[in-house]
Amino acid sequence: MTSLFRREPGFYRRLWVLTLPIVLQNLITTSLGFADTFMVGLLGNAEMAAVTAANVPIFIIQLVIFGFQSGLAVLVSQYWGRGDTDSINRCMGVALYAVTFFSLAVALTTFFLPAEVLRLVTPNEDLVALGTSYIRIVGFANVFNGISSVYAGMQRSTENPRFGMILFAISMCVARRRPPSSPGWWSSPWPCSMLSEAAGCRCVPASSSVPAGIPSAASGSTPSP
Repeated sequence: MTSLFRREPGFYRRLWVLTLPIVLQNLITTSLGFADTFMVGLLGNAEMAAVTAANVPIFIIQLVIFGFQSGLAVLVSQYWGRGDTDSINRCMGVALYAVTFFSLAVALTTFFLPAEVLRLVTPNEDLVALGTSYIRIVGFANVFNGISSVYAGMQRSTENPRFGMILFAISMCVARRRPPSSPGWWSSPWPCSMLSEAAGCRCVPASSSVPAGIPSAASGSTPSP
C-alpha cells in the first residue's frame, strides 16, 4: 500500500510547487465571495436577495469562462510538453477572442437592459430596482475576469501557477481599496457601496458615529418623526 506513495527524489517537492499556488488562488477567490456576501448581508435581506438574483447571469458567464479555460489547459499542456509555443499562442488567442466577445456581449446586455435581465430571474420589482446598479457594473468586471482567467490558466499549464496566485492576490487588494479621500477606504467593498446607493442609504464605517435621525443600514432602524 505504501509503495504507491514512493516516488523518485524531488517528486513531492515539484508537486507542492505546482499545487500550493493553485490552492492559495482558489482560497483567495473563495474569500472574496465570502467577504462580499458578509458585507452585503449587513445591508439587509432585500439587498442580499438582489445580489443573489443579479449573480445568476454572472454565474453563466463564469461557467463559459471556466469551460474555455479548461479546454485551453488541456491543449496548452500537450503543446507545452512538445515545446510547440506557436500552437500555444494560437490557442490562447482563440480563447481570448471567444471569452472577450461573449463576456462583452453579456456585459452590454446587462448595462443597457439591466431590469429586463433581472426580471428573467425574479418577478419582485423591489429586487429589480436594488440590483440594477449592481449588475450594470459587475457585468463589465467579468470582461476583465475572463481575460485574466485565460492568461492565468495558460500560465498554470506551462508550469507557472504562481502567476494566477499573484494576479488574484493583487486584484483582491485593489478591489478592497477605496480612494483615500473616502472615509473607511479599507472597509467598504464595492457591492456594499453600490447597493447602499441604490437603496438610498450610506455605508458608514464601524468607527464612525451615525448622526441622529439617519437610519442605520445594519440595524434597520428608522428615524423618529
